Amino acid sequence: MDDEIYEWCLYEYIQSADNVGPENLVISNIDVSVLTDFRKDLVKDKLKGVYLTTTSLRKSLKPENEEFHSALLVELNIAPSRVAVLDEKGTFDLAPEDSDRLDAVVFGGILGDDPPKDASQQLRTLGLSCCCLEKEQMSTDTAVITTKRILVDKIKITDLMFVSRPEFNVNKHEKVELPFRYLKNPDGSILASKDIIRLTKEESF
Repeated sequence: MDDEIYEWCLYEYIQSADNVGPENLVISNIDVSVLTDFRKDLVKDKLKGVYLTTTSLRKSLKPENEEFHSALLVELNIAPSRVAVLDEKGTFDLAPEDSDRLDAVVFGGILGDDPPKDASQQLRTLGLSCCCLEKEQMSTDTAVITTKRILVDKIKITDLMFVSRPEFNVNKHEKVELPFRYLKNPDGSILASKDIIRLTKEESF
């Protein structure tokens, strides 16, 4: 829902595509032609196979006084009844059995603020169901990967390993914290983009 794709978001999208498969990822409301050359190169190289569209989920094909009809969902041929918005104020926790009734989950650009700004309130008015991944704030890529683990791999969220606000050494005297919840790899390391960690260090000092 941002007007442009920021470097931080781009690295989260790359991490998402690497973990769930680019063919399973849609990035909406993005106009690649207006990006900087650096970002264009990253999109072409790292997001190959991802469905990119300038259409916004919030764009309606009907007048405002009629029932909302998302142009994006029509473009993707997905029924609104089979879509859920990931929202910290969601009415249900996402579970493996939800895969039978969902074809898509909406996230990205509506998460990632610390503290949360409740940007997803703009989507609640569209009539889509709202789900959550427990109540602790995740990075967008973590939310995408966690959703894949639940709906595709059929793992309950209570059986996944997480770490909150992980810290990384900048030097022997200083550390930097990523202010969200992240998945743990089987070896105990954090499933976070190396580029995100680098940006966090650069922006903190």
